[in-house]
Amino acid sequence: MKKLMCLVLVLLAFASSTHAVGALYARRALSNDSGTALWLEKYNADVKITDQIAVTHVDQTFKNETSNRLEGVFVFPLPDNAVITELALWINGQRVVAKVMDSDTASMKYDSIVRRSIDPALLQDMGNNVFKLSVFPIDPVGSPMCERRIEITYAELLPYDAASVEYAFFMKTVNLSPKPVLVTSLTFDLTAQNKILSLVSPSHAGSPELAITKLSDYHYTATFGNENSYSEKDLQLVYTLGLTDYAMNHLTYTVKPDSMLFFDTLGDNPYFLLWVTPPDTAHALNKNVVLVADISSSMSGTRIIQLRASLNAMVDKLNPGDKFNIIAFSTAVRPFSADLVPADSADRAAAHAFINQLSEAGLTDIEDALKAALKSTWISSMVNAIVFLTDGQPTWPATSTSASIIDTVAAHNSGGVEIFTFGIGDQVGVDFLKLLAKQNSGFATMILADDSINVMMQSFLNKISFPLLKNLSIDYGGISAYDMYPNPLPNLYLGAQLSVLGRYRTSGQFPITFRGSRGSDSLMLKQTLAFPSTAGNQPFVPRMWASSKIDYLLNEIGIYGELPELVDAVKVLGKKYSIITKYTSAVVTEPPVGNTLLDKTDKLATRVTLHANLPNPFTFTTQIRYSVPALSTPQRVTIRIYDARGALVRTLVNEVTMGGNYVVRWNATDDGGRQLCAGIYLAVLEIGQTRQMITMRHIR
Repeated sequence: MKKLMCLVLVLLAFASSTHAVGALYARRALSNDSGTALWLEKYNADVKITDQIAVTHVDQTFKNETSNRLEGVFVFPLPDNAVITELALWINGQRVVAKVMDSDTASMKYDSIVRRSIDPALLQDMGNNVFKLSVFPIDPVGSPMCERRIEITYAELLPYDAASVEYAFFMKTVNLSPKPVLVTSLTFDLTAQNKILSLVSPSHAGSPELAITKLSDYHYTATFGNENSYSEKDLQLVYTLGLTDYAMNHLTYTVKPDSMLFFDTLGDNPYFLLWVTPPDTAHALNKNVVLVADISSSMSGTRIIQLRASLNAMVDKLNPGDKFNIIAFSTAVRPFSADLVPADSADRAAAHAFINQLSEAGLTDIEDALKAALKSTWISSMVNAIVFLTDGQPTWPATSTSASIIDTVAAHNSGGVEIFTFGIGDQVGVDFLKLLAKQNSGFATMILADDSINVMMQSFLNKISFPLLKNLSIDYGGISAYDMYPNPLPNLYLGAQLSVLGRYRTSGQFPITFRGSRGSDSLMLKQTLAFPSTAGNQPFVPRMWASSKIDYLLNEIGIYGELPELVDAVKVLGKKYSIITKYTSAVVTEPPVGNTLLDKTDKLATRVTLHANLPNPFTFTTQIRYSVPALSTPQRVTIRIYDARGALVRTLVNEVTMGGNYVVRWNATDDGGRQLCAGIYLAVLEIGQTRQMITMRHIR
């Protein structure tokens, strides 16, 4: 188990940095062997995008080319805001969908199933939107179950930036699958309420593998395919929408009794997704920026190099009229200046000298560093921002925790300074950085080894230099909206868009009013929308709403701890809407085949064998085991029970098999369920031309 967990941790680090379709690593079942990668034989994906909601279905087949029965661990990352909507495992030619339950219950169920050697799969959230799927068994090469087919469906609200929307499919497979993928295919279908001005692929422009087709101004399709190849890069598709001065769009879902989905309950109120794109008329404002940089010992190696590069890039990108300071910290706080200084040539040069001599050493005192930054002289007419760069969690003082830092910042940030967090490396505490930024009207960005830091910093400073709107509010005009997320509404920056998911009670046409402020100016947008939407019922909206509410509850848990009412609320939502979370996992269990269980702990038999029953004699029940070698075509197998006079009393097994080791129990009843008398009984197995018999003794 320790070796397998080490493997999972390595895979998590690798997957989160490379964004692979997925890697299936396997070991011999019930052993302590380390895992080896299995061949990703083929995968197919289909993507359907409605406006900015993408639903992706991935169908992957892995093959075991070894001579051992294996237990697999499949690790795959998803985009930051994606939510898994379905997991399915193919078992004996049957597609079986996972059921979501409490994580502890799911783990115990999976372990117990493995011990009983029935086909299970367990899907768990490993954090940072990386998931681990455990699959058992994967049979040796030559057997019907040496290929394992896994289907995963997930939905996401695609990021919007200045009228462009990007979809990314994570399909890098270099160094994951030991052999090239035989067949790769992806189909892409895009429809929108606004005109689609263009659909392009920055990653595969001009590639013969990709074909893009325009069906109308509101409908595009694309097809990607390859054979016997590795995928060296992720597939990116970017589409541009034709918006007017501003846009207000929405999608809805209403429960319909004649077509209820699994999460529907009669009487449930409808759901909505509303997004608002304000007019892009902001002017650049001067900034006060304090760069808070982690130089603790954990920043050694490439991380301190990335840190210095990030700080130098940030200083270079400041505009005349901006002010800045740098606060480096480890066990102690080391400021560049006592307060903010102008971004002139002399102070820039001094700042570069300060940055380039920074080296890593000591513990991580995040709390005092942020307190020092918040003491800066802020000016209300300017953009006031703290940029916090780190690779991990607090280690000093000993009492410091992520929750205590959140509370400390809230107590000292009375002026509403925005905090933007940057995580350096792939082992960073992403949840903490996201929560710290969200609680202080900022956003989090992750810097990986292959990121272009100069480009990232330029984009970031452009955004915060154009504070589009603050103090946002929406008047829903009588639809009785409730349970809306995000809560509170965030600030909007250059090229940004507001998306809100919620519930409503009243149907009809309603005037929706959006308000915000820009400095001393105010903005109001108003549009009449129909509830339900004329775009039809959109079944992914409830799942996205539930995911947003779960994110809100997890943030509350991050602040207040694992209060039972918060944890229980996450579990209830996860189970109702089949969403994988920290507290819920998905389990696939093998469907029963008649009265038998398939025993997969033993090697496949070389001949048909009906084993002696145990116990024998028996009082209440007895267990009958039988083995069938691997078959090239399905054959029917029967086990019939006869009494001492030769009369048929029970047909215990009457099924089709492709081979395997089976277990069936008999409780000394006949086909009508009546209890039989004590005595001698015969069990007769027949398959093809083979006929075998055992004698059983039933006593009272």
